[in-house]
Amino acid sequence: MGVKEVAAELRKATTFLLVGHVNPDGDSIACQLALAEGLEQLGKQVSIRGHDPVPRIYRRLPGASRIEQTERIEGNFDTAVLIEIPRWHRSGFESVPAERTVGIDHHPDYDLGADVNWVDTSAAAAAEMFYDLLNELGCKLTKSIAENLMAGLMTDSGSFTYPNTTSRTLETAAALM
Repeated sequence: MGVKEVAAELRKATTFLLVGHVNPDGDSIACQLALAEGLEQLGKQVSIRGHDPVPRIYRRLPGASRIEQTERIEGNFDTAVLIEIPRWHRSGFESVPAERTVGIDHHPDYDLGADVNWVDTSAAAAAEMFYDLLNELGCKLTKSIAENLMAGLMTDSGSFTYPNTTSRTLETAAALM
C-alpha cells in the first residue's frame, strides 16, 4: 500500500489508538505526536499509549506528556496505528483493542501483518512518511507538527550524516523549516 490508501483508511475511522515500539526513539515518538495532532485537526479522537516511558531527551517535544505509559491498553478504538513495529512483540503489548490495525514502518524487516501495511524502505525516517501522510490528509503543518517531524528526521538520519539521508530527507527537512 501507499500513502493514498493509508490516508483513505484513516479517513474512515473516528477513534484512534497510536502505539510506538518499546524503548521508543525520537522517530517513533515524533510520528505519534505529529499524527495525533493531524488527526485531531480532522476532528478525530486520538489516544497515544506506550509500553515504556518517553525517554527524558524527548520529553520536551510538543505534546510528549500526552503519551500514556501502560502495561495494558484499555478502551475500544476504530483503528490502531502501529508505528515502527515490525513484529508484534516490539509493541510491548499482547493486543490492541481496535477493529482495524494500520502498520507504518520504514525498516526492511517489517513483518507485522496488520490489516493495512505501509512500508517504505527508501525513507530515512518514518517522519518522512508521516510528513507525506499528513499532507495527503490535508492537515495544516503547524509549528508543533514540524518540530516533532524534524526531531524524527534528525534522530533516524543521525542529523543528516547517516548514509540513509537522501534528497527526499533534505527536502522534507526544508519544508519543515
